[in-house]
Amino acid sequence: MRCVAGCSASCSPTAGWIASPAARLGDIGRIRAPLLLIHGDDDRDTPVYHARALAAAQPAATLWIVPGAAHSTSWRAEPTEFPRRIVAFFRGHE
Repeated sequence: MRCVAGCSASCSPTAGWIASPAARLGDIGRIRAPLLLIHGDDDRDTPVYHARALAAAQPAATLWIVPGAAHSTSWRAEPTEFPRRIVAFFRGHE
């Protein structure tokens, strides 16, 4: 297994590791579909630099760092903004 953002071996298995050799950081640049990355800045499971690394590897990606959101809680941290951003993203790519 390898860490998607090139972090040290101290990453835990739930903090940014991807088991599939096909799912490497460099591969994200080959994605040709619209890509929306949503990441909480208080995520202690997967550090926010992982999302930033993914966005840097795919310049066409849209990255939203959600203030105060932990892992999988962006919708709770921003209950109004979360659906608005998702709907706007899809509408922008119809």
